[in-house]
Amino acid sequence: MLECADRVANPELAEVATPIYDVANLVLSIQKATQNFHLPWRARLGVQSHPGVSKEHWARIKALSRRLGVLGEDQYNTLRPVADLIARLSEHLSMFLSEPLRWKPANQDEDSKREAIDRVEREVFTLLHQFSSDRLFISKVSEWNHAFYAHRGRGSTIHRAYDIRGIYDSAAPIPGEIPTPDANQFLSEVRKLVKDSIQKGGGDMVAG
Repeated sequence: MLECADRVANPELAEVATPIYDVANLVLSIQKATQNFHLPWRARLGVQSHPGVSKEHWARIKALSRRLGVLGEDQYNTLRPVADLIARLSEHLSMFLSEPLRWKPANQDEDSKREAIDRVEREVFTLLHQFSSDRLFISKVSEWNHAFYAHRGRGSTIHRAYDIRGIYDSAAPIPGEIPTPDANQFLSEVRKLVKDSIQKGGGDMVAG
Protein backbone atom coordinates (compact mmCIF):
# COMPACT_ATOMS: atom_id res chain seq x y z
CA MET A 1 0.00 0.00 0.00
CA LEU A 2 2.84 2.35 0.85
CA GLU A 3 4.43 1.68 -2.55
CA CYS A 4 1.16 2.40 -4.36
CA ALA A 5 0.68 5.57 -2.37
CA ASP A 6 4.20 6.64 -3.20
CA ARG A 7 3.57 6.10 -6.92
CA VAL A 8 0.38 8.19 -6.73
CA ALA A 9 2.19 10.96 -4.86
CA ASN A 10 5.20 10.75 -7.19
CA PRO A 11 3.96 9.82 -10.65
CA GLU A 12 7.44 10.26 -12.10
CA LEU A 13 8.42 7.09 -10.21
CA ALA A 14 5.85 4.98 -12.11
CA GLU A 15 7.21 2.88 -14.95
CA VAL A 16 6.31 4.12 -18.40
CA ALA A 17 3.90 1.84 -20.26
CA THR A 18 5.78 -0.07 -22.98
CA PRO A 19 3.71 -1.77 -25.69
CA ILE A 20 5.28 -4.93 -27.13
CA TYR A 21 4.26 -5.87 -30.68
CA ASP A 22 4.47 -9.13 -32.66
CA VAL A 23 6.13 -8.85 -36.07
CA ALA A 24 3.92 -11.66 -37.42
CA ASN A 25 0.81 -9.55 -36.81
CA LEU A 26 2.50 -6.66 -38.60
CA VAL A 27 2.97 -8.75 -41.74
CA LEU A 28 -0.75 -9.62 -41.75
CA SER A 29 -1.64 -5.94 -41.41
CA ILE A 30 0.60 -5.02 -44.35
CA GLN A 31 -0.98 -7.78 -46.42
CA LYS A 32 -4.50 -6.50 -45.74
CA ALA A 33 -3.49 -2.88 -46.38
CA THR A 34 -1.95 -3.63 -49.77
CA GLN A 35 -4.89 -5.82 -50.80
CA ASN A 36 -7.27 -2.99 -49.97
CA PHE A 37 -5.14 -0.61 -52.00
CA HIS A 38 -4.77 -2.80 -55.10
CA LEU A 39 -8.28 -4.18 -55.56
CA PRO A 40 -10.12 -0.85 -56.05
CA TRP A 41 -7.33 0.44 -58.27
CA ARG A 42 -7.46 -2.63 -60.51
CA ALA A 43 -11.16 -1.91 -60.98
CA ARG A 44 -10.50 1.76 -61.77
CA LEU A 45 -7.92 0.69 -64.34
CA GLY A 46 -10.33 -1.82 -65.86
CA VAL A 47 -8.12 -4.87 -65.39
CA GLN A 48 -10.24 -6.52 -62.69
CA SER A 49 -13.69 -5.98 -61.21
CA HIS A 50 -14.34 -4.95 -57.62
CA PRO A 51 -17.69 -4.35 -55.88
CA GLY A 52 -18.70 -0.69 -55.78
CA VAL A 53 -15.81 0.57 -57.95
CA SER A 54 -16.30 1.54 -61.59
CA LYS A 55 -13.75 1.68 -64.38
CA GLU A 56 -12.39 5.19 -64.90
CA HIS A 57 -12.59 6.89 -68.29
CA TRP A 58 -9.43 6.35 -70.33
CA ALA A 59 -8.75 10.09 -70.50
CA ARG A 60 -8.63 10.36 -66.71
CA ILE A 61 -6.16 7.49 -66.43
CA LYS A 62 -4.01 9.09 -69.13
CA ALA A 63 -4.18 12.42 -67.28
CA LEU A 64 -3.09 10.68 -64.08
CA SER A 65 -0.03 9.21 -65.78
CA ARG A 66 0.83 12.67 -67.13
CA ARG A 67 0.60 14.24 -63.69
CA LEU A 68 2.96 11.74 -62.08
CA GLY A 69 5.24 11.14 -65.06
CA VAL A 70 5.54 14.62 -66.54
CA LEU A 71 4.16 17.37 -64.32
CA GLY A 72 5.62 16.24 -60.98
CA GLU A 73 2.27 15.97 -59.20
CA ASP A 74 1.11 12.90 -57.29
CA GLN A 75 -2.60 13.04 -58.13
CA TYR A 76 -5.17 13.99 -60.73
CA ASN A 77 -8.55 15.22 -59.57
CA THR A 78 -10.05 12.42 -57.46
CA LEU A 79 -7.41 9.88 -58.57
CA ARG A 80 -4.91 9.91 -55.71
CA PRO A 81 -2.83 6.75 -55.56
CA VAL A 82 -0.27 8.05 -53.06
CA ALA A 83 -2.97 9.31 -50.71
CA ASP A 84 -4.82 6.00 -51.11
CA LEU A 85 -1.73 3.99 -50.16
CA ILE A 86 -1.11 6.21 -47.14
CA ALA A 87 -4.74 5.81 -46.07
CA ARG A 88 -4.78 2.02 -46.38
CA LEU A 89 -1.44 1.59 -44.57
CA SER A 90 -2.52 4.06 -41.87
CA GLU A 91 -5.82 2.26 -41.38
CA HIS A 92 -4.35 -1.21 -40.92
CA LEU A 93 -1.23 -0.15 -39.04
CA SER A 94 -3.47 1.76 -36.64
CA MET A 95 -5.38 -1.47 -35.93
CA PHE A 96 -2.07 -3.30 -35.46
CA LEU A 97 -0.70 -0.65 -33.10
CA SER A 98 -3.90 -0.55 -31.04
CA GLU A 99 -3.51 -4.23 -30.06
CA PRO A 100 -0.01 -4.90 -28.65
CA LEU A 101 1.01 -8.47 -27.94
CA ARG A 102 1.57 -7.53 -24.30
CA TRP A 103 2.50 -4.65 -22.02
CA LYS A 104 5.54 -4.04 -19.89
CA PRO A 105 4.86 -3.76 -16.99
CA ALA A 106 1.81 -5.97 -17.36
CA ASN A 107 -0.56 -3.93 -15.22
CA GLN A 108 -1.22 -0.62 -16.95
CA ASP A 109 -4.24 1.63 -16.71
CA GLU A 110 -6.12 2.51 -19.88
CA ASP A 111 -4.94 6.12 -19.96
CA SER A 112 -1.29 5.06 -19.85
CA LYS A 113 -1.91 2.52 -22.62
CA ARG A 114 -3.63 5.07 -24.82
CA GLU A 115 -0.84 7.60 -24.33
CA ALA A 116 1.80 4.99 -25.19
CA ILE A 117 -0.04 3.90 -28.34
CA ASP A 118 -0.56 7.53 -29.38
CA ARG A 119 3.18 8.17 -29.11
CA VAL A 120 3.96 5.22 -31.34
CA GLU A 121 1.26 6.08 -33.88
CA ARG A 122 2.57 9.63 -34.24
CA GLU A 123 6.04 8.31 -35.06
CA VAL A 124 4.71 5.79 -37.59
CA PHE A 125 2.33 8.12 -39.39
CA THR A 126 4.93 10.88 -39.66
CA LEU A 127 7.14 8.56 -41.74
CA LEU A 128 4.36 6.92 -43.78
CA HIS A 129 3.74 9.96 -45.97
CA GLN A 130 7.29 10.25 -47.29
CA PHE A 131 7.62 6.47 -47.54
CA SER A 132 4.48 6.12 -49.68
CA SER A 133 5.43 9.06 -51.88
CA ASP A 134 8.92 7.65 -52.43
CA ARG A 135 7.66 4.15 -53.27
CA LEU A 136 4.73 5.02 -55.51
CA PHE A 137 5.71 8.34 -57.06
CA ILE A 138 9.25 9.68 -56.68
CA SER A 139 11.09 6.44 -57.45
CA LYS A 140 8.64 5.59 -60.26
CA VAL A 141 8.62 8.81 -62.29
CA SER A 142 10.26 7.16 -65.30
CA GLU A 143 7.67 4.36 -65.26
CA TRP A 144 4.81 6.90 -65.03
CA ASN A 145 6.43 8.83 -67.88
CA HIS A 146 6.54 5.65 -69.97
CA ALA A 147 2.89 4.89 -69.19
CA PHE A 148 1.93 8.32 -70.53
CA TYR A 149 4.12 8.58 -73.63
CA ALA A 150 4.49 4.98 -74.82
CA HIS A 151 0.90 4.28 -75.84
CA ARG A 152 -1.13 5.85 -78.63
CA GLY A 153 -4.09 4.79 -80.68
CA ARG A 154 -5.87 1.45 -80.70
CA GLY A 155 -5.20 -0.62 -77.59
CA SER A 156 -3.42 2.20 -75.73
CA THR A 157 -5.98 2.24 -72.92
CA ILE A 158 -5.41 -1.33 -71.78
CA HIS A 159 -1.64 -1.13 -72.29
CA ARG A 160 -1.45 2.01 -70.14
CA ALA A 161 -3.66 0.38 -67.51
CA TYR A 162 -1.34 -2.62 -67.30
CA ASP A 163 1.69 -0.33 -67.08
CA ILE A 164 0.15 1.46 -64.11
CA ARG A 165 -0.86 -1.82 -62.50
CA GLY A 166 2.79 -2.87 -62.86
CA ILE A 167 3.91 0.29 -61.09
CA TYR A 168 1.57 -0.45 -58.20
CA ASP A 169 2.57 -4.11 -58.06
CA SER A 170 6.28 -3.31 -57.77
CA ALA A 171 5.89 -0.26 -55.50
CA ALA A 172 3.51 -1.84 -52.97
CA PRO A 173 3.29 -5.60 -53.64
CA ILE A 174 0.85 -7.77 -51.73
CA PRO A 175 2.85 -10.16 -49.52
CA GLY A 176 1.88 -13.74 -50.34
CA GLU A 177 2.80 -17.33 -49.68
CA ILE A 178 5.46 -17.25 -52.41
CA PRO A 179 8.04 -14.52 -51.67
CA THR A 180 9.29 -12.28 -54.45
CA PRO A 181 12.18 -9.79 -54.41
CA ASP A 182 9.79 -6.82 -54.65
CA ALA A 183 7.58 -8.13 -51.84
CA ASN A 184 10.56 -8.96 -49.64
CA GLN A 185 12.01 -5.49 -50.08
CA PHE A 186 8.67 -3.79 -49.45
CA LEU A 187 8.05 -5.86 -46.32
CA SER A 188 11.55 -5.18 -45.06
CA GLU A 189 11.16 -1.43 -45.53
CA VAL A 190 7.76 -1.25 -43.84
CA ARG A 191 8.92 -3.46 -40.96
CA LYS A 192 11.96 -1.25 -40.41
CA LEU A 193 9.85 1.90 -40.55
CA VAL A 194 7.37 0.51 -38.04
CA LYS A 195 9.98 -1.04 -35.73
CA ASP A 196 12.08 2.13 -35.64
CA SER A 197 8.96 4.21 -34.96
CA ILE A 198 7.76 1.86 -32.23
CA GLN A 199 11.12 1.99 -30.49
CA LYS A 200 11.37 5.76 -30.86
CA GLY A 201 7.86 6.03 -29.42
CA GLY A 202 8.86 3.95 -26.39
CA GLY A 203 7.68 0.49 -27.44
CA ASP A 204 9.29 -2.66 -28.82
CA MET A 205 8.65 -5.31 -31.47
CA VAL A 206 9.50 -9.01 -31.16
CA ALA A 207 9.24 -12.12 -33.30
CA GLY A 208 6.50 -14.32 -31.95
